Amino acid sequence: MKKVFIIILIILLILVGIIITKVMIDKPKETSIDSVDKIKEENLSISKTNEISEYIPKNIKEIILTNNMSDSTNPTIYKINEKNKMEEFINLFFDTIWEEKDKTQISNFDGAYWEIKLIGDFECIFKMQGVGGINSGAGIVCIQTKDIKKTYHISEKIYQEILTFTEQKYYLHKSDLELPTQEKCYKAQEKALSGLSEEKKQDIQKNIRDIHSRLENELLDAVRLVKDKNSPYWEDFTSYGVFTDPFTGTKVDNGGRFLYVLEKLEKIKNEIKDKETKKDLQNTYDTLKEGMNEHNLEKCFEAHEILHDYDYWIINTPVHLELSPADWGGVHTFFGKSSLIK
Repeated sequence: MKKVFIIILIILLILVGIIITKVMIDKPKETSIDSVDKIKEENLSISKTNEISEYIPKNIKEIILTNNMSDSTNPTIYKINEKNKMEEFINLFFDTIWEEKDKTQISNFDGAYWEIKLIGDFECIFKMQGVGGINSGAGIVCIQTKDIKKTYHISEKIYQEILTFTEQKYYLHKSDLELPTQEKCYKAQEKALSGLSEEKKQDIQKNIRDIHSRLENELLDAVRLVKDKNSPYWEDFTSYGVFTDPFTGTKVDNGGRFLYVLEKLEKIKNEIKDKETKKDLQNTYDTLKEGMNEHNLEKCFEAHEILHDYDYWIINTPVHLELSPADWGGVHTFFGKSSLIK
C-alpha cells in the first residue's frame, strides 16, 4: 500500500511540474526596466526653456528637414534621429533670442525655403522664410503646430547654422599653412607678370582683385542658396539675364555671378605671358567652370583658393586693400595653391 502511495505522489508531482511549465511558457513577456530605459534613451528629452520652448516637444524621436530650394517636385530631405545629433541641432534653437513679430512687420513671403519638423510628443513645423524684414537682417521663422501659427525673428548667424547643420560645411578662409615670406612673394610676382608692360600689369592687378572680391561675395551667398545641386538658384549664378525668384516671384539681375568671374578670369589668363602662371589660372578657370556645370559648390570654393593666393600673395603683394573684403580672415590666410610659391 505504501508503495502505491509513493507512485501516486510521484505522478502528481510530475503533473504539477507540467502545468507550471506550461503556465510559464504561455505567460506574456514583459519588458524589463533596463529595456524600457534603453527605449527612452533613444529619444531626446528637452529640459531647457526659452521664448518658444512650449512649441518644442519634450521627447523628440526624429527631426526632418526639407530643402525646398532643391527640386520643387522632389525636394531633398534630411533626417536626424541619432540622439547626440538631435541634441546638437536643438541646442541651436536655444542659442538665440526669439522675438515675436506681427505679420505686417515682415516680408509678404508666405512660403518656406526650408521646413523643419520636430516629431515627439506632438509635431511642430518651423518654416524658415529667409533673412530680412523691415530694418532687419534677422532670420524669419514661422512656427506652426496644430493650434498656433506665429512668426519670429532670430539671429541671422543661428538661422544660417540651422540650415547648414545637415550639409557639408564650407569655409571661405581655412588653412593652417604658414604665410610665405615677402621675398618669395616678390619673386613670384616678378615671374607672374613677366613680359608685360607696366600698363598691362596694372590692368591685371586691378582685374584679379575685382574677380577675387566678386567671387568671395558670391560664395558667401552661394552657401545659402546653392549648396544643393538641384537648387533653382544655380541659374542665377551661371547665366546672365533676369532671374525670377521661384519663391517670391521677384525679378533680379545679378550680372551672371559666377559666370562674370569666369569670363573675366579667361581674359586675364589669356593676357598672362608666363607659362606656369597661365597654367595655374587655367586650372582655376577649369575648376570653376566644372563647379558651375556640375552644380558642385565645393569646386567653386577650390577655384577661389587658387585665385585668393594669386591676388593676395603674388599679383597684388604685399596685401593691401582699398575696400573692406568679404572676410578679413583672408588677409592672414595662405592656401599654398600656386605653383610659384613653394
